[in-house]
Amino acid sequence: MAIEFHCPYCTATIRVPDQFAGKAGRCPKCDTKLIVPQIAPPPSAATPNNAATSPVAPAMPRMHQPSADVIGFSPPMSHTSAAAAAPLAGEAAAAEMPATVSAGSSASIPVVTRRRGRRRKRSSKFSWLVPVLCLGAFFLMLAGILSLRQAELKGVLHGNLAVAMEIPSVRVSLADMGLTPAEQAEVLTEFEHNSEAFVSAQMTCRVFGDGDHFAVEIKATEGFEWFTLNPLSDIPLSDWIRGHREELNRIRLQQITDAGAAMCHDKLQKVAGVPVVFDAERYRDSFALGSHVNAFGFAVEAVTGSRRSLCCHEDANGTLYFALPADTTSFKLRGRRIAGTSVWFPGEYTVEIRKSAAAAPTDAPPSEALPGETMPGETMPQDGSMTDPESTPDSQSPSGEPAMKPDTNSNESAATEMKMTPEPR
Repeated sequence: MAIEFHCPYCTATIRVPDQFAGKAGRCPKCDTKLIVPQIAPPPSAATPNNAATSPVAPAMPRMHQPSADVIGFSPPMSHTSAAAAAPLAGEAAAAEMPATVSAGSSASIPVVTRRRGRRRKRSSKFSWLVPVLCLGAFFLMLAGILSLRQAELKGVLHGNLAVAMEIPSVRVSLADMGLTPAEQAEVLTEFEHNSEAFVSAQMTCRVFGDGDHFAVEIKATEGFEWFTLNPLSDIPLSDWIRGHREELNRIRLQQITDAGAAMCHDKLQKVAGVPVVFDAERYRDSFALGSHVNAFGFAVEAVTGSRRSLCCHEDANGTLYFALPADTTSFKLRGRRIAGTSVWFPGEYTVEIRKSAAAAPTDAPPSEALPGETMPGETMPQDGSMTDPESTPDSQSPSGEPAMKPDTNSNESAATEMKMTPEPR
């Protein structure tokens, strides 16, 4: 005889042999652990009156947990095969389960589902923190490495006093200065006959026409010499230069183009008879010196006492040239404040000058092009805005014209005076 009942959780019908009455098992459909209800024994035939007068109440199923952990129903295998037992166990659930159990069964289903869903939601809520924390740790480590590398941009570099040094001239194209062909021809002709010279106590920068290009010459004045240093000998500094070369050259070339266009416009105005005051400091620093340097020479300056001197030349090997007082024994190499931007170079080096050295050749072509082209056999870039406390406001040009006073930078201790002199070639 089989016992048939319903699972109180999924209401599946379960049919099992009667020998499993009161034993624990699992619903084959929802895998819920339950106890098989017991059935009342049949009334005895010998005592019909007793059976009639005192009906036997159906036995309540025992809801206690058995002491033994019964994994499932296992009927005797002598007369029931494993294949037959599986479908019997799979049909499932107690018809004689108490009403309280079956009534609560419908409420039990969503409770179990909700509990599982809540558990899943909790785990997914915190799972996104792992990649965020890893990413944050990576950026913190990267910031630490970068700060350490910047902190390394200090130390001592060795420089030389170049004896009998002559800085070669640099040619600059007019192609990117926004001039018409007729204006270019007129400007070049005028610069061929009347060059412009920007004179300070430290050096003279002269711009003149040379065929279809400008030519820029730089000479140190009396009492000043060329001091050289090669920053590529310092590994952290070399890495910094390599990482910032492209952006610094972009700014440098743009300043050369803008200052050159303004200088050409002023020259045309002057030819037309319009009174004009040349922005001598801008044309010297941004155009003349800017065309003589590359990226790093454009970004630094030499500091000797209260004097700040821009780099005047940078050759193809990366060697920097500064016009400094002849008795200089050391100077500070710092970042300069580039017009319209902040200080790019964050380091500071002490440059110690060795004994005089023979002048190094500087006629190798630079690695970065000037506006328009790079000419073989010429060296490139340089920067410099100079401050010279010793210059006099009444200095005169060789032709007798009064000197023009440029605006001074806020970080300079004294004004540098420059002369704009038309010089016949």
